[in-house]
Amino acid sequence: MHSFDLGFDIEYRRTDGKNHFKARYVFSAKEGWIRCEVVGKDRVQLRGRDGDWLFLEGRWVPLEDRHTREAQRELAEWISIANNFIALTNPKSLRIVRLAKRGVPEATWWPTDEARKRASGLDWIEVASPDFRLFQSVKSGRATPVFVALLGTNRETSAIEQAVLHEDDSGAMVLESTLLVTIEKWTTLDGYRVPLNMLVYNPDLRRSPWVFKARPGADMWLEKGGRLNPELPAETFLPN
Repeated sequence: MHSFDLGFDIEYRRTDGKNHFKARYVFSAKEGWIRCEVVGKDRVQLRGRDGDWLFLEGRWVPLEDRHTREAQRELAEWISIANNFIALTNPKSLRIVRLAKRGVPEATWWPTDEARKRASGLDWIEVASPDFRLFQSVKSGRATPVFVALLGTNRETSAIEQAVLHEDDSGAMVLESTLLVTIEKWTTLDGYRVPLNMLVYNPDLRRSPWVFKARPGADMWLEKGGRLNPELPAETFLPN
């Protein structure tokens, strides 16, 4: 899979509350270009050959200074989610650095007994690849950072149900980069089995030992009518 044009119904949670909206995401994986349009609002974020941009209140603003850091962070998050959507949908396409079976991840990571029990009922593998994407390369400083995914698969269907993603720093887990993605439901689209409902959890690093937060930072439902692998001209990702 190299591109998509998809709609999502999203509940986005932050420390100051939560936001519910519908959005269209057009993504080209090869270039890392994305166009995010909030349905019903005059707001577009994009990354293309001319850089990063925000359309708000009738004008295009380049995302290039400290006054637009929040919009820059949001755009990086959506690019991360787009890359991981493709990686989880089509894992055979990943460039593999390391692949190994492993046991259930540490029990202390899970915020609830229910989450811990669910994890213990899955088969787990560890995949290291530059094709998983986190919000940013936090620590390693590599030109091409390597990210690790711990994938928990259903023992009967082999479907991925949980994925713990983090940046690898010479074999060490970079906690600031860690995410938990749970896939609650799957569907089929254009010949692929794709996530229908994804929950994305952030770590709570204020606690010792650290733990994933009990509530997801993003709850995403795939809308009907999307396309996988559309041909997307470069003009799609220009501020116009």
